[in-house]
Amino acid sequence: MSTIPNRHPGPCVTCGTLVPAQAGTLSRTPHGRWNVHCPHHPPPAPTTEAPRQQRDDEPPPQPPAEVRYTGTETQCAALVEALKLTPHMQVMRVSDPAPRREEPGRYSVYAHVHIAPRLLAAIAREEDQQ
Repeated sequence: MSTIPNRHPGPCVTCGTLVPAQAGTLSRTPHGRWNVHCPHHPPPAPTTEAPRQQRDDEPPPQPPAEVRYTGTETQCAALVEALKLTPHMQVMRVSDPAPRREEPGRYSVYAHVHIAPRLLAAIAREEDQQ
């Protein structure tokens, strides 16, 4: 399969780094969306096996969580980096830090994060025990 270069800049689906136009590659999801990949995180090789069927007892996939954080520019960068490094979380999209007009020196960052069902189930079990 040949790789397709990205014609427009966008965040890497794996690490969230902004990939300039023509600097990365694209892959298509089963739902028809295009994902940008930076040179350090190429798209996975295509497989010939059939897509995995969802079991009846398996919960449906959750939409991404929306995270909004306000803090200093350094705090915003640290939060985004922590989200990327957390196991069972995948950062899908991150905004650039936006300065807050009403609070000088403060910035806001928005992110879409997929949280693995395994992690959500573990958190739910822990809440049930408390």
